[in-house]
Amino acid sequence: MEMRRAPYAGVLILMLIVVGVATCGGDSVARAQDQSGIWDSLGPLFQFPRLRGEYRTRISMVSLSQGNHVIPQFGLAWDLKNDFGLNAVNTFVDVMVRLQVGLLSLRTQSYVRDFSASRRIQANPAFNEAEARFSHSGFRLGFDFDLYQWDDSRVGLDMDYDLIGPSFTEAVYTVGGKSISGEPPSTCGFHLCWNPRRYFYGLSGVFEARARWPLAGAEVTEWELSAGARTVETAIGSFTVKGGYRENDLRFYDTQTYGGLEVSGRFDAKFSSWFLDLAYNY
Repeated sequence: MEMRRAPYAGVLILMLIVVGVATCGGDSVARAQDQSGIWDSLGPLFQFPRLRGEYRTRISMVSLSQGNHVIPQFGLAWDLKNDFGLNAVNTFVDVMVRLQVGLLSLRTQSYVRDFSASRRIQANPAFNEAEARFSHSGFRLGFDFDLYQWDDSRVGLDMDYDLIGPSFTEAVYTVGGKSISGEPPSTCGFHLCWNPRRYFYGLSGVFEARARWPLAGAEVTEWELSAGARTVETAIGSFTVKGGYRENDLRFYDTQTYGGLEVSGRFDAKFSSWFLDLAYNY
């Protein structure tokens, strides 16, 4: 079954509305921040919100903690690790770009989550091996709305929209193979990014916490904690190195043909990962 894609128009309209609100609300925050360059030359007639940005590369070691595929109508269940062999620890690289305008941060993120394994076909062991594959890779749009900012720290609410949904295919237990997929997930959550600007040998501690819960589409519940150090900010920006831990729960439903009948199935997976973040801040 072809992977399902999220509608773009509704997402972009909502983001434009929030950008307008956040830009107006960001003026008061910008006036309390240090402004320089072109912003000073246009004041006091104009007050621009503070502009910031971040480019982040994340290296993650991800393991599939548990998962299963269930067809309740027939009382069938397959374990992703024991039955399909999807139990390897894989290393993935994600990229995130964030642009902050006043109280609002717009984020784009590309990510890869792909697990595959080969097992001998159970319906006919005399045949060659077949592959089982789970994939949740793609592109995500999101925004953070800061409820409160101080120094380089902020706390607020998030919304995220994945443009491609998760999918699972296998031909190990199903004659002719099968493919199921979930709707692209939408989530809401919160963030806390703390940077106290207290430097020791040119480095300041940083801490970040994020969590999100399902709104629509495939059900995603996720939380992460990370900590590290950030260099002193100069005219060209600053650099951050962090390490952290994340857990992710995923569930989606789809229909498939089994035994000549159209049946409903459920897919569950839980992931855990240790990661290293390398970021450039400007």
